[in-house]
Amino acid sequence: MNKVEIRNIVIREAQLSMDAQEISDTLSLDDAGITSLARMNIILALEDHFQITFPDEMMTRNNFASIDAVSKTVDEVLFKTYGNVGAYIPQGEHNHITQLAVRA
Repeated sequence: MNKVEIRNIVIREAQLSMDAQEISDTLSLDDAGITSLARMNIILALEDHFQITFPDEMMTRNNFASIDAVSKTVDEVLFKTYGNVGAYIPQGEHNHITQLAVRA
């Protein structure tokens, strides 16, 4: 489920001249023409959507090189943050989920 959301965020924020169907999960975003500003917009949108913060050591070009790479990076941060790679934290429900985790 996260990969579809990640793909949508990347395509929306990248503002590429390519059609969305032309962007495969393995396509290099650099080859697709992404700008450094668009890459930062993607990172900020992902942090906001998933209620995560990417650690400085994960802020590398390779971790955000393709939709597959971004998906793997988000899953890793979700696991480190919430303990469940498949966890989906909808916007606005972060506090509720955190409260449930604290009670457990």
